[in-house]
Amino acid sequence: MLNRYIASLIFLLLSNISYAYDFKLSPVGRVRYESLSDYDLNATAGDFKSFTGSRFWILAEMTHQDYKIVFQPQFSRTWGLDEVAGPSSGTTIDPTLNVHQAYFTTPISERFQLKLGRQELSYGDELVLGSVIWSNVGRSFDAIKLEWKMGHSQLHFFSSKLSDRNATVPSSGDKDLHGLYFSGRNEMTLFNEVDVYLLDINDSTVSPHIDTLSYGFRLKGYYSFWDYRGEFTKQHLMSRESSQFDVETGVQFDPWGRLAVNYFVATEGYNQLFPTAHKWLGIGDVVSRKNVKGFQIKHQLKINEKIKTEITYHKFERYDNGATAFAFSGAALGGSTSLNNDIGEEYDLIANFSQNENLSYQLGAAYFIPGQYLKDSAKADDYTFIYLQLMLKM
Repeated sequence: MLNRYIASLIFLLLSNISYAYDFKLSPVGRVRYESLSDYDLNATAGDFKSFTGSRFWILAEMTHQDYKIVFQPQFSRTWGLDEVAGPSSGTTIDPTLNVHQAYFTTPISERFQLKLGRQELSYGDELVLGSVIWSNVGRSFDAIKLEWKMGHSQLHFFSSKLSDRNATVPSSGDKDLHGLYFSGRNEMTLFNEVDVYLLDINDSTVSPHIDTLSYGFRLKGYYSFWDYRGEFTKQHLMSRESSQFDVETGVQFDPWGRLAVNYFVATEGYNQLFPTAHKWLGIGDVVSRKNVKGFQIKHQLKINEKIKTEITYHKFERYDNGATAFAFSGAALGGSTSLNNDIGEEYDLIANFSQNENLSYQLGAAYFIPGQYLKDSAKADDYTFIYLQLMLKM
């Protein structure tokens, strides 16, 4: 009798909550197998890697009037990888569950709202700020953000604590990211998207402290069967100036797909900030957006409602032969003594198959051929990357 009373009370409470709050759950599961051969471009090192990774998350949103709480627990794991306590597959040790996002939004006025907590920062084409959805973890920030809505456009002011060094013990200071990002959206097709931004990274964890100021703009539009995007960033690091620009134009040839050409340049001192580099500089993830220039030719084809393909050719060169190229991680790639600028070329293939609106498959492959610059640096072997991914969205 008591159990029935408790069950009835719980049901009544949940019923009342459901009337007061709007719940939305968006669960996603992703499993991906990856194989990398000669990633260090040196066949004698024996660096073949293959592994399977999982990323499962539930985006839970609870809304009441104009208030919202978002909570995104996430299980991210490489299969068979040992935990701190030891092996967790086939044992009684479970891996940990983490939190990717946890924030709330509260209105200040009709046009202003405040977002506080751990959150993703994703803007434009993610050349400077991206959530890196490809990653088995993704990127999020501990931040406070003020959002100003202006019709279809928005202006965001945000501040993120990247590293707090004096929360428990005294230190020289913290590392912070401050930003202002205007996302302009309008009905003019030729200038459909117009973004302007100002970003500052203040690093007081080192002495002397480092202040990196970046500002830039982004344009995106289309006219009939033609489209384009472009972005330019100027950067000041102490007394040194750097920059990057990235331009792409494409033409839609129905029913033969879209053909696009992209050209990019990043000077030797450029700090690539927090990009989704995998999205633009080749799925092989060989180079970063620093001391690099090059182009890509891309063909995208929608065969039918279920199958899409993308084939891309990349060419990479050093911008300045007085400095090294830089790897995807930001570390030096090759030496600085070679007078040749040819980093290499990469061929990418991505095939997508959507079985239905929930389940999709993706097959990807990259083949990187070192150029003379890397060969002069004892990195002369081709690198191959292959992956197969399954994703279920509910």
